[in-house]
Amino acid sequence: MAEILETIARRQSVRTFSDKPVGEEMVQVLLHAAQCAPSAGNQKPWHFVVLQDRQVITRIPEFHPYSAVLLKCTLAIALFANPEEELFPGNWPLDCAAATENILLQAEALHLGAVWLGIYPEEERMQNLEALLEVPRNYRAFSVVAVGHPAEKPRFPERIFDSSRIHYDRW
Repeated sequence: MAEILETIARRQSVRTFSDKPVGEEMVQVLLHAAQCAPSAGNQKPWHFVVLQDRQVITRIPEFHPYSAVLLKCTLAIALFANPEEELFPGNWPLDCAAATENILLQAEALHLGAVWLGIYPEEERMQNLEALLEVPRNYRAFSVVAVGHPAEKPRFPERIFDSSRIHYDRW
């Protein structure tokens, strides 16, 4: 199996982290991977807010009901986009999804744990995150990725190739 396929197959959502901080070099690698994602017209409308301040990170669960994992991680990365920077309007969520997935895959390759916390398209979550992080008015929140060193060795997830979902030329 190719190395990238092994990383993809191993990747899983990690929700328990140790107290060990994620080093700045790893943070930069995660951000570089995110910015290598494809985007419509190669416009790359994304922007990232690196969250390391516990007082900020722990406020997100106040408005995001599925984000308690943030109370345990040492790093989070919030993704935003400026729809005004798009060459092809309406594609910013797709672009941010690709960047978010690249963060998750790079975290796995670095032996870190990570989990994608959806913000978009929940308008209340989007507005609350934008206000909390003092994001300029024309930017929209997309996701938050909790990142850290796993508290325990993750179990290798079972990924089964399902050929019944594959169709050629026609359904």
